Amino acid sequence: MADASASGSPPAEKPGFLDDLIDTIVAPAKLFTRGPSVGFGVMVLFVTVLVTLLAVANRGPMSGVYDAEFAKIAEQMRASGPEVTEEIISATRTWTRFANVYGLALMFPIMMFCVGVVTFVGAKVVGAELNFGGALKVVGFAFVPRVIEQISIALQGALLNGSEFISRGQYSLGPARFMDPAGSLFQTGLGMRFDLFVLWSTVLIVIGVTKMGKVSMGKGVAVGLIAWVAGGLMLLQLMSN
Repeated sequence: MADASASGSPPAEKPGFLDDLIDTIVAPAKLFTRGPSVGFGVMVLFVTVLVTLLAVANRGPMSGVYDAEFAKIAEQMRASGPEVTEEIISATRTWTRFANVYGLALMFPIMMFCVGVVTFVGAKVVGAELNFGGALKVVGFAFVPRVIEQISIALQGALLNGSEFISRGQYSLGPARFMDPAGSLFQTGLGMRFDLFVLWSTVLIVIGVTKMGKVSMGKGVAVGLIAWVAGGLMLLQLMSN
């Protein structure tokens, strides 16, 4: 039988980054079976830049949330003692607004790396054939839904007058949307762990570990749950402080 070169047929092109992104959304099993074409560093840069740019664009729709969250912080600051002046509170407000938007550029790489470490450890526990670089790749692509989440916030802000929202949970596509928006940040954060985009990211970790680590779906689910719990603990710790 004549091979492809003898017949004059051009060799099939290897899937590229765009193919990887499309498959992350529509065919993640296919993506992780063949292996992503780019590494963790590219995905950290891609996700962080887009999430930060979208967060900047969402400052208007999120303004009511930022104000309501800081009102709780300011109340705690005033209760801590008379040494906390209004000037200090005002400066803290400015810094907090800056960190809510631009702090994502620092938070997302750290969060992605930490979840990658947890995924790697979990993969080793269940006996998956997944090295550290592979675990980071899985997590890098598992964070693509968080970009779509920011797009969802922009759309909701435009259609629902999001500037009147007072809780991040009101943007959530999950149980947090139906919780008391005046409730504690801890309660909101807990409800948001069941958000569509968080669960979507977790499912991608499950599929990635299963396919790239060559283990059963049950073992992949176990690693996904470990990553989901670890990510929740990190966020809840931040939100409860």
